[in-house]
Amino acid sequence: MNHDRRYCILSALVFLLLAPPVRAQYSNTIGLYSSASATSSELFSPPLGSLQNIYFILSDPRAPGGAPIGAIQGFEFRVRAEVPTGAVMYYMSETMPAPYINIGQPYGQADRSYVVGFANPVPTVNRLVTLMTWQVLILDVTPPIYLYLEPGTPASVPSMLAFAYPVGDDLLLAGVTGAQPLFSLPEFAIGAHLAPPVAIETTSFGGVKSLFR
Repeated sequence: MNHDRRYCILSALVFLLLAPPVRAQYSNTIGLYSSASATSSELFSPPLGSLQNIYFILSDPRAPGGAPIGAIQGFEFRVRAEVPTGAVMYYMSETMPAPYINIGQPYGQADRSYVVGFANPVPTVNRLVTLMTWQVLILDVTPPIYLYLEPGTPASVPSMLAFAYPVGDDLLLAGVTGAQPLFSLPEFAIGAHLAPPVAIETTSFGGVKSLFR
């Protein structure tokens, strides 16, 4: 093997080792991502003093039986940031893809509950639906900051996150998991790499709900 070929192989191995993990998407999961394409769940080295976006994305929504869902009209979960002493992050604002109402409540500066209904259905595009985007101000990531998704309190679907989708004149509520298999695992990392998720358990579905009307 010549020197140039050995150098190319070594360079490729170094790139693979240093590259951030690619985020996998599973049907009926909600995850947190650093871009609208839902490929990474980390901001490993964000510029300090910068505003950054965090995207809350529903992946491949499906009805009971496996049929793809073309649009959704609400969601429910709690998002909580774990900011250790020394790290500094401020929740600044949020945006959503349609006029909405949220009857959830904030528990803290970056600990917020969402029970959201959209005025208009939000379509699924390339099997993804961006539910919400957070804007955060990052001042220090030593030690790292982690974000978690958890069921609402109380949860409309016990022990699960949820989204609502229209069927005729009704809205059905689907219970889903996070992209990680357990709510005790972080969904997003700032200042650190986040391990990609493993396969998750099958989700369950609720009945007709008027909450999101």
